[in-house]
Amino acid sequence: MRKGLFIYNPRSGSRNVNRRLDEILAHAQKRGLFLMPVRMGTDQESDAMLYTMLMLPWVEFVIAAGGDGTLGAIAKLILENRPNLPMGIIPSGTSNDFAESLRLPQDELDCIDVVVDHRTIKLDVGQVNEDKIFLSTCAAGMFVNVSFNTNSELKQNLGPLAYYFQALGEFTHIRSFPMRIETENETIENDVFLFLILNGPQGAGFPNLYSKARMHDGLMDMILIRECPKLEMALLFFELLNRENSEGKWIRHIQARQFKISSPVAVHTTLDGEEGLPLPFNIKVFQEALTVFVTEKR
Repeated sequence: MRKGLFIYNPRSGSRNVNRRLDEILAHAQKRGLFLMPVRMGTDQESDAMLYTMLMLPWVEFVIAAGGDGTLGAIAKLILENRPNLPMGIIPSGTSNDFAESLRLPQDELDCIDVVVDHRTIKLDVGQVNEDKIFLSTCAAGMFVNVSFNTNSELKQNLGPLAYYFQALGEFTHIRSFPMRIETENETIENDVFLFLILNGPQGAGFPNLYSKARMHDGLMDMILIRECPKLEMALLFFELLNRENSEGKWIRHIQARQFKISSPVAVHTTLDGEEGLPLPFNIKVFQEALTVFVTEKR
């Protein structure tokens, strides 16, 4: 019997994992997995307990249940302490870009079966300022504070729609900001509304935001939305949601292994949907750093 930790965030999404916890553990047991449930807290004592559990020698894998922010926090713990430990995923957040980019199932029991099947892949991880990491997206500018400002009850009742309602309320407050981007290939200075750095095809809750993005090529894909006249906002969003190419009138695509990003003004930032650090950012890509259970080899 394979033995691992089942780390879950009781505050994530619809909190379905809380209600199905016994059913999940029973299903895993029937499939030959012994899972030790570990509840994530929000304080240092909880962090210390997670570290202690992770370092137990009998732990062969970890299953993480939560949204992108929760998965990132658990992945960081693994990478800093037991980098070869494989991680299973149960996408139980309001928005689950990382899991959906990997085409993982939505049902909790099906996710357990993915771990049982024991197919893994090594994925890239983004590091910010030698401290934080992100698995799915790093962003700054308009709307990026929507996810952590949206009412938790609204998230629970409406799911991803809650973000769009919140974003509509902030639409009239959109402001551009000056930004300098340095990569190993070029330097860009421009006024922008938003940048998104993606580690996969899905980001900000939008499927196939950049369908050519790969999660194990050692590169990150930046979608840069340049400042445009307010009258052309509709065209901008049409380009963002319906474009076939990586470039548009107001959108630019940049691919690199490293980004240095700065701005003379304060802007909202986010890492995997959670409130991020202030700029400047020094972003590095660690290729194939994290081992994850998947439904099929990629």
